[in-house]
Amino acid sequence: MGRVGEIENIKPRLLENLMNADFVPVMACIARDKEGNSMNVNADDFAGAIAAAIQADFYISLTDVDGLYANYPDPKSILSEVKLDTLASLYGQVIQGGMIPKIQSCEKALKNGVKNVLILNGTQPSQLDDFFQKGIKSGTTLTH
Repeated sequence: MGRVGEIENIKPRLLENLMNADFVPVMACIARDKEGNSMNVNADDFAGAIAAAIQADFYISLTDVDGLYANYPDPKSILSEVKLDTLASLYGQVIQGGMIPKIQSCEKALKNGVKNVLILNGTQPSQLDDFFQKGIKSGTTLTH
């Protein structure tokens, strides 16, 4: 394939119809350009854009660390909550490397109607269960 694209627009009707019929859509981050050519899209961008397009209640970005750290890798420095208006000041210091596209997708999702944005450790599956089944928060929550 070799082509990389950016998401400009999503038509969520098919996704909404599938979810309304109790299907769980599983998608690859492949999109089409205006000429119909297949394009690879960054997975974080894709997930955040889908969440915004369907106005999801939750967008959860999974990574291999426990959240956003003020002083990586000090586990006591995990930021449990970060306000949207403070994100810009964290780029280059707290937000670096592979976290940049994740945080950018979270930021876009939150700005475009997603109600709750979480960053959790995907290597710890219990974090999802703890949050949704037991109400136990971990990771980092991004808020307005």
